[in-house]
Amino acid sequence: MTKPVPPAQKQGTTPKFKPTDAWSTLATAVNNSRNVGELLKKAELSDWDPRLEPMALLSDIGVCIECERPKGQKHTPACSVGKAETDPDADGKVTDDHTTDIIEAPGAWGLARTNSEGFTEYLGAVTTRQYTAVPIDTRASILTEIVKQAKAKFGPAGPLWNNTAAFATVKLPELIAVGKSDELEMRVVLINSLLPGRPSEIRFEAVRLASNTIQHFAADRLTLSSADDADARLTEASEALDSAVRHAAKVGEIASAMRAKKLTVAEFEKVCDQIWSKPADTANSSVRELYENRQGMLKIMFKGEVDQFAGIGGTRYGGLQAILTAIEHNVAARTDQTADDLKYRAEDVLFGRLGKLARTAVELLEVPAA
Repeated sequence: MTKPVPPAQKQGTTPKFKPTDAWSTLATAVNNSRNVGELLKKAELSDWDPRLEPMALLSDIGVCIECERPKGQKHTPACSVGKAETDPDADGKVTDDHTTDIIEAPGAWGLARTNSEGFTEYLGAVTTRQYTAVPIDTRASILTEIVKQAKAKFGPAGPLWNNTAAFATVKLPELIAVGKSDELEMRVVLINSLLPGRPSEIRFEAVRLASNTIQHFAADRLTLSSADDADARLTEASEALDSAVRHAAKVGEIASAMRAKKLTVAEFEKVCDQIWSKPADTANSSVRELYENRQGMLKIMFKGEVDQFAGIGGTRYGGLQAILTAIEHNVAARTDQTADDLKYRAEDVLFGRLGKLARTAVELLEVPAA
C-alpha cells in the first residue's frame, strides 16, 4: 500500500514499488516471533488488563461545588475552590469550572485498559457489570496450538478499531499453488474484540505474495466463545486448523479455475466498469483523472506487463488480481499517503466498503460451477 505502479514498467524488470498487505499495514509487529508471547509484546498487545470501571456524569449544578454560591457571585472567604484558582486575572467569582460536579451513574460501566505508558485508557461503554472482556493474551493460546500442530510461523499483529480489539496471525507453511506460476499464502487471523456486540473470531485469509494483496475468495470464519475457557480454546484451535486446511483447498480450486480461463481486454474493462463507474463529463477534473489513471494501470497489470503479474495476464485470475491490487493499494494515487491514510484504507479493505468491492470482483470473475 504505497506508490502507484509506474505506467512505463515493462515485464522482466524490477518494479519500483513494494506494497504491504492490509494486515501488515495495520500491524505494529510483522516479524517472525519465537512464541505468541513474544509476538504480542513486540506488537504492544500484551498486558492491556481490560476491565470494567464504574462510570459517572459531569454535571453543571449551577452553584459552586463547595460554598454553593451561584455563578457570578464571589466565593466565600473559606471556600477552597476559590482559593485554588490560579488564574492571575481571577476576580474571586464563581465560574463554570467551579460548578461542575461528578455524579454517580448507577448501572453504567466503562471498559478501560492500561496503555503502554501505564495510564488508564477509556475504550467504550458497557451496560452490564456481568460482562468480562477476555484479553488477546488469553485467546492467543489458539495460535500457539496451531503453530505447534501445523509448524506454522507467526505473522502480523496489532490493534484494531481504536484499541477496542487486536489481531494476531499465523502463516501456514504450505503455499497454495495457482497453476504453475502463482502462489498464495494461507493465514489464520485471530481477532480479539473487547467490546460486547462485536464477537471475537478466527478469519482465514489467503494473501497473494507477488502483489501482497488479500484474496477475498469464499469468506470463512469461526466465531469464538465469549467465555474465558481453556477447554474451549483447545477445541477452537483444532476447529480453526481444520477450517484453514479446507479453506486453502477451496481457494486453490477457485483460483486455479479462474487461472485456466482466458479473458479479453474488452471483457475485463466491462468488469472494471461494474466496480468503478465512469465519471460523468461534468465531474471534477481530478475525479476524471483518477479514473483514467486507474484504468490505464489496470490494463497494464491485467496484460501482465509488470513483474507481479507475469504469467497470469489475460486470464480471469489475472483480471481479479489487477482489480484487487487497485483496490487494496490505491495504485492510481498520485502522491504518497500518510501512515494514517494507509491504515484507514487497510481497515476498509478488510472490514468495509472496499472489502465489499473486492468480493464483488470475485463474484463477477469466478468461473461458474459446471
